Amino acid sequence: MFAIRAVLFLSFVINVLVNGYQEDNANGELKVLLKRLQERLEDEERGYELQDLEKRWGSMSGIEVGPDVSATFDDMKLTNKYKWATFKIENRVVVLDKTSAPRGIEGDEAQFNEMKNTLTSQPRYVLFDFHFITSTGREARKVVFILWIDDMRSRISDRMTYASTKDFTKNACRGLSLEFSANSKSDLNYETYRAKVDSVSR
Repeated sequence: MFAIRAVLFLSFVINVLVNGYQEDNANGELKVLLKRLQERLEDEERGYELQDLEKRWGSMSGIEVGPDVSATFDDMKLTNKYKWATFKIENRVVVLDKTSAPRGIEGDEAQFNEMKNTLTSQPRYVLFDFHFITSTGREARKVVFILWIDDMRSRISDRMTYASTKDFTKNACRGLSLEFSANSKSDLNYETYRAKVDSVSR
């Protein structure tokens, strides 16, 4: 990537040298243009470095995704063992935190609110098995992933760790197609999530 930008830089310089000297003050303009171009290249390089850091942060932080994540997801999807499950980072490993067994299709919203009430200021990953009857009488079912980070009360270091490890955790759930993020309890709105689940389940 840097080599490509270097070639473009040299091409630009040659173009200015060939065409720029037709002006009386070309020397001054050339210096200004070269300085601006150099600054832009340096800014772009820093941008790529930041993107690389964001992509590699999960592995650099040393957080591992424990086997609980994929096993719990499989249990929810294949055997309906759990209605919902929360996960936490403990000793640098993503592990199972709390679970609840399903209590019938009629209790979907009640169990969502039950899960919601267990969340505190500490960030968590959540798997919730939506299961409801739509307004058209169709049965909808889908396990979703939720990243819970309380922006007002959680520590900045915890927010960074959970946010940067999210994709590693989510990817352990093979076949997961829908995710949400919530930064306050008001974000955890059952009807909003249900409407999204309904739209992608058709």
